[in-house]
Amino acid sequence: MFTFKKKTNRKGVTTVKADQVKVIVDLSQKHLEQFQMISYTSEDIALKGQFYSTYIKKHEKEITENVMESLGSKMDTVFRILGDSGEPTTLIKKQIELHFTTVYNANFVDMIKRLTAVYTANNPEFYIGAFQCYLTEYIRVAFLEIDDAIERTKFITAIMKSLNFEQQLFTQFVKENILEETELHSKTEEELKAQIQEIAEELVALTQQTNAAVEMLVEQSHQVKTQVQDSNSQVIKTQEIAGTGKNQVKDLADSIGVISTNTQKVIEVVEHLNSSYQDIADVIKIVQSIADQTNLLSLNSAIEAARAGEHGKGFAVVALEVRKLAEQTKNSISKIEEIIEVSNTYLHDVVTSINDVSGIVKDGRVHAESTQVSFVTIVEEMGKSIAGVEKTEKEINQLAETINEIGQATHRVTSSAETLMNVATKTLVTN
Repeated sequence: MFTFKKKTNRKGVTTVKADQVKVIVDLSQKHLEQFQMISYTSEDIALKGQFYSTYIKKHEKEITENVMESLGSKMDTVFRILGDSGEPTTLIKKQIELHFTTVYNANFVDMIKRLTAVYTANNPEFYIGAFQCYLTEYIRVAFLEIDDAIERTKFITAIMKSLNFEQQLFTQFVKENILEETELHSKTEEELKAQIQEIAEELVALTQQTNAAVEMLVEQSHQVKTQVQDSNSQVIKTQEIAGTGKNQVKDLADSIGVISTNTQKVIEVVEHLNSSYQDIADVIKIVQSIADQTNLLSLNSAIEAARAGEHGKGFAVVALEVRKLAEQTKNSISKIEEIIEVSNTYLHDVVTSINDVSGIVKDGRVHAESTQVSFVTIVEEMGKSIAGVEKTEKEINQLAETINEIGQATHRVTSSAETLMNVATKTLVTN
């Protein structure tokens, strides 16, 4: 560490003495050699610091305004990239303070390195131009405040050495950045070439696999096309069978309708027959009543013939015969009643059976009509299915054509990939 103290001998003449300005120089040997190369001494640093506290701070506002006017919004971009914050004027004041620092250490070098990275990535010329802008302001203040040419020259020389050292650091870091970028570019180029070759090889393998897959897909598309055509034929046959079934069901429904009509007629005939049996029963009752009366009359006649004695014998014979006839009639009527009763039982069973058959026929007719509707629906759906299959067949044909085109394109890609691999291999061998 170096210490100095200022002493003013006359107006406008400033000298530096110990214990007045602290100077810290903690740099690498290489940077110290750069100090020696430009004769940048501790006295220069102390003089620069003294000039800052005595004159630059006095004119700091106007310097800041002039720098802002010259550099404008570009300073905002620089400080934003550096991660600093605050008003532009405050940031410029920080930059001025950095120029007049009396402490040179690793932090100072790191700050210049950060600035170098920012300017190199954006606009290196702006960095040099900014130096000139600041230097112009510092020289202007020196001419305003220092009348003595020798002292003024000392200050200007000191600040120029300071800015020169910064520019040396800037140049050094630019070279290092360029070297790093060159090495990185070379390494990246080699890696890129290797990646290109690897990708080309993978691309060749992939395109070959794709080509095989496409060929298999083409074969499968032909098989699918054949299957669709077979399916279409089967659907057409099924439609024809369904149409035949529809007609047969219609005939069945018609036949069931005829059976239903005839069954109804049979029911009517049986009902008439039942009514006739009832009429016969009524007649039999009348005949039975007559037979009973005849039997009673023959009995009375026999009694009267017995009273008449010998004169009534002939009449008694007639009465006996009439009585026998009445008995026979009564017996016949009883048998007829039994027959009618049995017939009525059978007739009742017939009516019941016919009614059951009629119900079954009606149900059969309903089912037949429902089946007929189903067959009609099936036929219609078959028609739609055929249309869909035909559309699918067209799409399959288009797909097959597209797959063939893909196959041809895959062959071209394979050829291009092989060419790329050969070029990459030759490039690596050449380098």
